[in-house]
Amino acid sequence: MMGTLLKSDLLRIRKSTWVVMLLFPLLVLGMKAGDYMSRYDYLTSLSNDNWGVMIKSIHFYWSPAFVLGMTLLVSLIAGAEHKTDMWKKLFSLPISPLQVYQSKAVLILGMIHISILILLAGSYTLGIILGFHQPFPFLYMMEIAFGTVYAAGPLLFLQFHLSMRYKNQGIALTIGIASMVLVLNGFDLPDWLPWKWPLLVGIDNFYEVIMKGLPTAILIYVFSLFILVKREVD
Repeated sequence: MMGTLLKSDLLRIRKSTWVVMLLFPLLVLGMKAGDYMSRYDYLTSLSNDNWGVMIKSIHFYWSPAFVLGMTLLVSLIAGAEHKTDMWKKLFSLPISPLQVYQSKAVLILGMIHISILILLAGSYTLGIILGFHQPFPFLYMMEIAFGTVYAAGPLLFLQFHLSMRYKNQGIALTIGIASMVLVLNGFDLPDWLPWKWPLLVGIDNFYEVIMKGLPTAILIYVFSLFILVKREVD
């Protein structure tokens, strides 16, 4: 049944949703490419580890870009269902509401991981174009690309809940944009706030940061499902 739901969800995805999925990693890479085009000599003189300098810089773009990108992605997927009253149709079928929301979560996570792979491939390609001759630090780049997303998991499932729960997507978008601003200024926040966690990847111990983000994300996701499956369709 889950496979059928996923296929149905995929068929209903609008082109704009796929564009967002592609756009936010490509924008990060585009901004980094523009940075190197304007300051190549300076940036390559900062260290002998050109890959390290570029990846650290990508990380600071990737953290807020991911928060904004996933906000738009989740809102577009949920908003399409609200606009067409698809929730009522889905809940009238002989399937569990829990499965409906789980299907949405799997779809969103799948699209986010495609974006991560685009960032990984694009970062490597950009470094080669820029003439970096050292071996590509693949594991470090994976930590940055995947770790930032996993550390931001609580923010993702907060957006998931708001977008699925409320027909007015302005609520979720406002919270998402505010989250992006908080991440941009995350270093000024206390370490226990989740808006800082994406920025700590690559700085603090990787596993310590992930072990903050993932359990908190799972708790928010479970709590969200508990509320959503009991809600009445407006």
